[in-house]
Amino acid sequence: MKGKRLRIKKRRKNFLPTFIITISLWILVGLIVYFISPDTSGVIPFFFVILLLALFFSLSIIFANKRRGIISSLVIEIFLLLRYFDIGNLINLLLLAGVAVAFEFYFTKVLDSD
Repeated sequence: MKGKRLRIKKRRKNFLPTFIITISLWILVGLIVYFISPDTSGVIPFFFVILLLALFFSLSIIFANKRRGIISSLVIEIFLLLRYFDIGNLINLLLLAGVAVAFEFYFTKVLDSD
């Protein structure tokens, strides 16, 4: 009981720095979209990396779980990459969502059995 309380307290303590990083990453994504031309060399991979980090931090705050944040952000990022290459459609989105749910069930079972 006391260990659980300490974990919750520690998680709350790290909220403000995580929130500041999240806001700064989303501002950086907005600045990239608004000011940098897509024709500029190397901006597309840079955009996707910054977007992945922004999604990861945002979804980790929303879900209060790093594992769910990384799984969700990777699914969104992979789907956006598929859309960038013109092969993203509803079937791919549903398949990615199914894989994400399967990973979440697997990791939940593995961590609960420990």
